[in-house]
Amino acid sequence: MDGLPSYHDRRRPFITGEGTFYTILKNIKNALKEGLEIVLGFNFDKQNYHHIPEFLDFVVKETLNEYPGFYMIFGAVRRGLTPSNKRYFDLYEVTKKEAAEITAWAYEECLKRGIRIVDPLGMGLCTMKRVWTFTVDPYGKIFKCVTMVGHSTSFVGTIFEPIELIIQRISTIIETQPWEELQACQECKYLPMCLNGCNEQALVKNAKTDCMKEYYNVFIPRAMELRAQRLRQFPDLIGRLRERSDALLHSYL
Repeated sequence: MDGLPSYHDRRRPFITGEGTFYTILKNIKNALKEGLEIVLGFNFDKQNYHHIPEFLDFVVKETLNEYPGFYMIFGAVRRGLTPSNKRYFDLYEVTKKEAAEITAWAYEECLKRGIRIVDPLGMGLCTMKRVWTFTVDPYGKIFKCVTMVGHSTSFVGTIFEPIELIIQRISTIIETQPWEELQACQECKYLPMCLNGCNEQALVKNAKTDCMKEYYNVFIPRAMELRAQRLRQFPDLIGRLRERSDALLHSYL
């Protein structure tokens, strides 16, 4: 979501022009009542990030934070391969340093309000680098990157093809990452978390990699503090952390 209805509905309307905010909210509540886990993402830029506190106040007002399966995550809006409004990105896209500062601050605001956050150190590997993560579009086409749905670079097959063929194509993507050829990447302390950064952003910049050093230099120290605070505040997450670590390990086997 992009904020409260005044922001979100302007940016993400239905094809009819009606807003999507309250439809999403209703579906989130229904899913939580059924015991599902929901990670609600807030997309921020220079135009809307200062509205994060009031959005979080709304989350508390709607009692979403009272469900143990509800989490918040924050991500900077990035220019895609086919941006529909280039001027918007020229004006409002944040730098990596700004993204790190805003993300850490937003997580702090969540914890102040008793809202669970995702593990700030646990989201380092994107879907392009995990074997068993992908997105299926309405036509049954399978893409490795959720933000590159519809682009040939991310396409790995269809649900109508043998799974062995899909996995073979996915393995080719994973095994041919540019960081293996770059000395600077191999010597970087953030390599295990970064692994080339965002593939889409590398394509946008016509570069081999999307270096995340500027982001991690700012974010990692604060993320370590946030992680400790998160577990102190929500001790039941320790068991879930172990379960997910095991699941992540098995996803590579």
